[in-house]
Amino acid sequence: MYFLLGGRILFIARFQYHWTFERIDKYIKEGRGQGEFENYKPWLTVRDVPSNGRVAREMGTKVKREYHFLSDLERYFFYILEWQDSVVDIREQYPILEMEKTVEIAELLGFAHPKDPKTKINIVMTTDFMITYKNDQGDVCYAARSIKSFKDLLKKRTLEILL
Repeated sequence: MYFLLGGRILFIARFQYHWTFERIDKYIKEGRGQGEFENYKPWLTVRDVPSNGRVAREMGTKVKREYHFLSDLERYFFYILEWQDSVVDIREQYPILEMEKTVEIAELLGFAHPKDPKTKINIVMTTDFMITYKNDQGDVCYAARSIKSFKDLLKKRTLEILL
């Protein structure tokens, strides 16, 4: 939804973007962040979060399901993965559901774990992509990748979250 204000177009998020324990439980019960191949459901979809940039949904050719991208960079990286013969599965907006571990890691590094600014509860950390691929010996391997712009990589907080 959008409206004009003083000649500027302002966008309004479809849903309020605040994390609660009930919302996290609901996402887990819906199977978000779980499954593989055609059965995978991303933790976040383009309808769940407000975006400062362009979001996109696209059908995959390698794995036939709809993918959700929160930036053009994510979508471009997906195109690269789609063309890699070694890649067998791509899972976007992949959650790290062991929140105790992410909180512990943040504390060990002296960083504040991301919290919802309104509810003050810890946010489930995600990585942009969890990639399943076969190495040269044919073994199944996994790689997590976060895709950020150069401008974002200059921000201290972005680097803290990526650690």
